[in-house]
This record gives sequence, structure tokens and C-alpha cells, in this order.
Amino acid sequence: MTLTKQSLIIIVVIIACAAMQTAFPVEGIFQNVVVTLAFLVVMPWLCARFILQKKTDIFGVRMGDWRIGAVWSLLSLAAALVLFFLAIRFTTLGDTYAVPRMVQDNFWLFVAYVSLVGIHIAALEFFLAGVITNGLRTELGIAVIALQFMVMLFLLGWDSFTAVLSLVTPFAALTAYYSRSVYYAIGVSILFVLIVDTVIVAMNHM
Repeated sequence: MTLTKQSLIIIVVIIACAAMQTAFPVEGIFQNVVVTLAFLVVMPWLCARFILQKKTDIFGVRMGDWRIGAVWSLLSLAAALVLFFLAIRFTTLGDTYAVPRMVQDNFWLFVAYVSLVGIHIAALEFFLAGVITNGLRTELGIAVIALQFMVMLFLLGWDSFTAVLSLVTPFAALTAYYSRSVYYAIGVSILFVLIVDTVIVAMNHM
């Protein structure tokens, strides 16, 4: 494996952005979303434009091959959902992962909540499937999937939300890896968490 100047800069950016994102104090989902957007989206974008002097398509910000993207998106979503239903059947994930009660009882609050969560996930996937997976795919090959998973754990720690994301993030990364586009990875992850939240709310009202 030979690292180019570009890949070395991307690695430095990954380390710096991840360190700043985890060090910055946040309280509540809104602040979390703002900080995540600042450190995991805006800063890598600025790096691509002004340091690497490249367009952000080096991070997979492009449509890529839509046929490959569609196939991998469907396969990834299906695999992640199978793992989720196995997890709630054989582990305590269904009891520990929760949607806030006040959100469950108000449709518009639920819409606002899932919108914020969706933005948060989109920002995370831009960093994980875009900056890491697409940015380093040539140098690391398929091993980049493991790297982005470890970075996700570093960013989020371990709780029920991370447990849910860990079911889909590797598949989303595979989707980004083979389609060379971050859009499909973002779509898979957002749709997966939306389905999970809907299932959890439905289970709580049974």
C-alpha cells in the first residue's frame, strides 16, 4: 500500500475532524446536528476545495453508476433490516433503543425529530462513506470499510443509537464503495433508521 500526498492529507483531515467533533461539548440533538455538520461536512469540504483543490466528487459527491447504486442500496437495506429484526428478537435492543415519548405522541414532533436525525445521519455518512470510504478506497481497498466502522465508534461511543447504526453503516459503506457515490449510502442509512424508529414506535403502542 502506497499513500499519496492526497491520501495523507485526507487522513490528517479525518483525524482532526473526528477529534474536534468528539471534543466539542454539545447538549441535545439540535446542537449535536450543528456540530456534526460543522466538523464532519463543512471542514472536509473546505479541505477538498482549498487544500486539495479538488471537487468534492473525490468524496463520492456524485451520482456514480445508478444501477450499481440501486442494487447495492436494496441489498444493504434488506441485510440491515434482517439484522435489526434478529437483534430485537434475540437481544435487548428493542428495549434499550427508544424514541422520545413526547415525540411518539405527536405526529409533527415525530416528523421534526426524524428530520433532525436524518440530517445528523446524512452528515455522519458524508464523513464515513464519503470522506473515509471514497476518499481512501484506492489506497486501502475493501479494508476501508473496517476503518470507517472504527471511526464511527470513536465518534459516537457505544449506546443503543450506535448499536442501531452499526447494523447499517458497514452495508452503507459497501454501497458507497461499489457505487463510488455517497448519496446511496446516505439514503440507505436514513431509510433504515426511519424504518427502525417507526417499528419501535409501533411496538411501544401495541
